[in-house]
Amino acid sequence: MTNEEEPVHTVEWRCHKCREIRWEWKKSAPNEQKGTITFKHHETFAALEESAATGCSLCASFRASTICHGAYPKDRKSGPIVLEVLKSTLSPHITFKIGKSEYYESFEFAKLQDGVPGGIKGSRLPAKRLASDNLDQDLDDLVQTLVKPWINHCASGKGLHQDCDRRKREQGDSHSVPTRLIDVGHDQSSTVRLVVPAEDFPTEKPNYFALSYCWGLGNDPAKTTRDNIKDRRQAIGTAQLPKTIQDAIKLSQLVGIRYLWVDALCIIQSHEKDKYFEDWKAEAPKMGSYYSNAHCLIAASGASDSSEGLFAERVAQRYPTKTCVISFDPESSEYMYFPCPLPNILDWLPREPLMTRGWCLQETTLSVRTLHWSSVGLFWECPGVSSASEFQPEGWKVWKTGPEDMYRIFDIKADKALGQVWSQLAGNYLNRGFTFKTDRLIAIQGLGRRLAAMHKTEYFAGVFGSNLADGLLWAAHDAQVEKREKLEYFPTWSWASSSSRAYFTGPLAYKYIKPPRSDIFPAARNEMDFGDDSKRTLHLQAPLMTIDLGNESNRDDLKVTLEQGQYGIDLRFDTLNLTPSPLGEILILILGCPESRDLPYKGLILRPKGNMYERIGLCTLTVWGNADPLDESFSSWRKEVALI
Repeated sequence: MTNEEEPVHTVEWRCHKCREIRWEWKKSAPNEQKGTITFKHHETFAALEESAATGCSLCASFRASTICHGAYPKDRKSGPIVLEVLKSTLSPHITFKIGKSEYYESFEFAKLQDGVPGGIKGSRLPAKRLASDNLDQDLDDLVQTLVKPWINHCASGKGLHQDCDRRKREQGDSHSVPTRLIDVGHDQSSTVRLVVPAEDFPTEKPNYFALSYCWGLGNDPAKTTRDNIKDRRQAIGTAQLPKTIQDAIKLSQLVGIRYLWVDALCIIQSHEKDKYFEDWKAEAPKMGSYYSNAHCLIAASGASDSSEGLFAERVAQRYPTKTCVISFDPESSEYMYFPCPLPNILDWLPREPLMTRGWCLQETTLSVRTLHWSSVGLFWECPGVSSASEFQPEGWKVWKTGPEDMYRIFDIKADKALGQVWSQLAGNYLNRGFTFKTDRLIAIQGLGRRLAAMHKTEYFAGVFGSNLADGLLWAAHDAQVEKREKLEYFPTWSWASSSSRAYFTGPLAYKYIKPPRSDIFPAARNEMDFGDDSKRTLHLQAPLMTIDLGNESNRDDLKVTLEQGQYGIDLRFDTLNLTPSPLGEILILILGCPESRDLPYKGLILRPKGNMYERIGLCTLTVWGNADPLDESFSSWRKEVALI
């Protein structure tokens, strides 16, 4: 290995702070030589940036890596910066600390290439900067070397992409062509127009891209209205459109896909002088099929407003990054190097503005192929390949199960997909933002209906007929009960009625629901109209029990004595004003057990409304001491109920 008194020499310029680092690594080192070496690097992040700007390639990589790991400090004077190098012969890595933030990067190894350390080609590539002075060249490189190959390989249905082809067939829809599309033309024209496929080319089903983006405050110029639709059928000047839509048009033109679907342009919108919603009401239920049948989804992941565009300059790439050689072991003839920064798509994308938008979940989950234009780089997703990016274009084969199950919901067996995974997805969905809370169910309806059709069941208001207990056993997640609100627009039994986040109790080991004598859901279902009880009724059979808690007030250590023995009872009311005081008689509809047949029981707290019932909370019953399980009593308690 290199002498401890001298750092390894490279063809790259390094600042004095980086030259002082003694990496002291040797692949064949015995276990006793393992340990951690700590170095004080630059005093502040501003000093690190100044060094990167001056040309220190290692500082540029440290800076970019900090941004890619989400540790970019709000205050550039934050510091000091401390490096901790782990001397492990198995997985040497560096921990980078700045203020209270820290992350780590693993070192990699390579044989000498081209005779000089600078010739080492790492496993990762640097992302494009997308600076204005070189934007056209950067875009052309991305389209030719990444975007087109990704799309074409996926569309071929071969190799890793057999699942992609299957998903496309399974999600096929004879009515898949949108009512309207944007014709972007054959070249980079500055004028586009709206077309109506049923009128303009009724026998064709062309490929089209779809755009997923945040409207923000700057999207009014994009809106097609009853006043301008006639003109837009003739021509639309792209310069008048928000930057994100301009960029989506440009990308479509560069790839050679002639048609593009963008909601603001392709659905007739209301505005201050014309409160027209009929086209929206007709098109909203179809949006799921528009995304699932798009050739590829363009996701403006890094933009919080449509004025920001797809191709914003990447802050992380302001100073060029490259593979940085750290040390050399003559015994193995290998170099240890610091690779180009690699943001993890599963860690990075959830932080991006688009992923905080409620509508986006359906759009990205239904789309077979997605190009994520994030603030740090371009990512690709499809059913066959995971985490392909500018940094690692090949990605890797998708695992069928894992923490990202909710994003692979179409690849999971029915009971788990419509129960545990759907509940996970709904919980994530409720964490996202909506301009209008009344959109909560319509913005996920396409996904729910697609899954219901795939698994031959029914779907309504966020739950599946085959998995009622899984979908009904939810509770408001806000710790402060006084902050919880019930959204009266939705059925009381639907998780959409909780104004705050919600969590679900599943998975369930036992379910006590039986089909009703009538239909489970209303015959006519409209996720945009729950105006009267007949439009929100859910019918089911389950054990309905009455518990008398007398003058008790709600608290954590409540117990109740029944004929079968003593039970602990936990009552979580949906809102404070739904909590009776004193508790008196409580109606509980037992739906299932998450763990074993008698521990614990989960059910809904109900209150009568005429000959129907409203949900007002969630109940957990736990067997105490020698109390008998309640299962034997369930048959006598079973009742058909109508929830509204």
